[in-house]
Amino acid sequence: MKFRGFTPTNFHGDREKTLTWVKNTGYALYYAEQFQDDNEIVLTAIQRVGSFLKYASERLRNTRSVVLAAVQNGGIALEFASEQLKNTPEIVLSAVKNCGWALKHASERLKDDPEIVATAVRTNPGAIKYASERLQQGGGKTTLKKSRYRRIIDDK
Repeated sequence: MKFRGFTPTNFHGDREKTLTWVKNTGYALYYAEQFQDDNEIVLTAIQRVGSFLKYASERLRNTRSVVLAAVQNGGIALEFASEQLKNTPEIVLSAVKNCGWALKHASERLKDDPEIVATAVRTNPGAIKYASERLQQGGGKTTLKKSRYRRIIDDK
């Protein structure tokens, strides 16, 4: 595979070439295994496409600032975050604001959080299927009613 003059073999070990390559195509992070734990290179890739978080090291997938940048750019990147960060309200709320479907990858606890679920459903109404049964069935202050549009209804 070749991207704008770079191939997986001609950048090997050269951080500056790798950074240039990642700026041109974030997917280059896939080939740059030795730089998948480099904050700058990973952030450059996920600024292009949030889901390139998939190719980041485990350490960076557990780093709040890196994951937050990824989910702000593509909420579905939540899938590749650590379990700890999938249970962090700030991270998950940011993800579902970007893409309601990201609720699928949130922790069970946050799938039961009315604010997070309401935000997800406002972004993508079909995301209701990932909400907790309690919220789907009408438990709590905010109820998710099954209506034509599966909207959030406030029971005040």
